[in-house]
Amino acid sequence: ARDAKASNSLAEIGFALRPIVSSEQPDLFRALAGLLVTQDPSQLGKGKDVQQRYGPYDNLKLRCAWRIDHPARQAQYQAAVSGVGAEMEKLRRTGVQNPPGLPAPARGFQFAQGANERLLLHGTSPERLLDLLANGLNERFSGVNAGSAFGDGIYLAEDV
Repeated sequence: ARDAKASNSLAEIGFALRPIVSSEQPDLFRALAGLLVTQDPSQLGKGKDVQQRYGPYDNLKLRCAWRIDHPARQAQYQAAVSGVGAEMEKLRRTGVQNPPGLPAPARGFQFAQGANERLLLHGTSPERLLDLLANGLNERFSGVNAGSAFGDGIYLAEDV
């Protein structure tokens, strides 16, 4: 039933959300849960975006996750990764190495190392999810009209 619903969604709107079920994909679910582990739990619950809404907490637990199946965006993404990889190779041939300070790739995921690909996290409200899925992370859709906990911009993080 889930596959039929996802197939219908792909045909109708061009993308589908597929649940990541811990019993069916335990390694992926565990890798995603690992992204929520922090070195300093005392820093959780202090951000401007959560102070009034959630109160104090010192850990995060993954309850559910979905994979976005968006063939058009996947093709664009793969083309961009190839382009960045080619540019990085040109830089390496001239003696420029990877920029210092890049986070290590997240464990449990496959990355295009030649393009310095990394997993970054972006939080959003449920009300904004469909717009984000349809339009992607686009600075033209950010700011006060789209929600801006910390001012205009798109915020990503390599860890929680």
